[in-house]
Amino acid sequence: MKEFESCFVVISGDLAFSGRKSEYEIGFDLIATIDKAIRNVPTIATHEFLLIPGNHDCNLLLNDRTRELVSRNILAKPEEYDEEMLRQCLKVQDEFQEFHSLVFDLEDPSLAERFQSSRIFNISGEQIIFDLYNTSWLSKNPEEVGALLGPPDTALENRPEVNDYSLRIAVLHHPLHWIKPDSSRRFRSILEKEVDIVITGHEHVQSQYSRGDHGTKGIDYIEGGVLQES
Repeated sequence: MKEFESCFVVISGDLAFSGRKSEYEIGFDLIATIDKAIRNVPTIATHEFLLIPGNHDCNLLLNDRTRELVSRNILAKPEEYDEEMLRQCLKVQDEFQEFHSLVFDLEDPSLAERFQSSRIFNISGEQIIFDLYNTSWLSKNPEEVGALLGPPDTALENRPEVNDYSLRIAVLHHPLHWIKPDSSRRFRSILEKEVDIVITGHEHVQSQYSRGDHGTKGIDYIEGGVLQES
């Protein structure tokens, strides 16, 4: 008899160092090793991998003058953008996206799904939702605290409306203080109204805390530590 019906492996970004195809070949070996180890645990019935991009999953060799100008314009006027501008920002993550779709046998995502997607699992009759957010679409080197944006409105509006769930978990690479204040407040408001747990990465220091404001149900934040430094 299986003691655990399902195991979830959450990779909150930075599988690679500089977002290059050769690095994802190494990342594939890492995932395959973890996959094999879990399959050898007799008490786990099934397992799933969930992966989002971090700033190190961006190939910044592709950060050309056009992307720099577009990124600067979006940061200055976050409400004024079109699909081509968003694609320019995302092109540094194309190698990550190719790897992600190939390894996990996923269909090519829509533009909105490259910023936000949700996976819904039924575990013993209970629904568990993972909301996967891309906060690295404006990443550059070096990054500055409070200088990024959350996913654009068109992606946030794409979130599934699911009321009957037992647990909802959001995964994003950057802790919210890396996002510009106005965008961070709006993003935090959405998260704290909908989810139970927020998992982040980026800072390489493991931490966990709870937060609740008046009118919210309270939420647990888990800041993931680094798996390896090099």
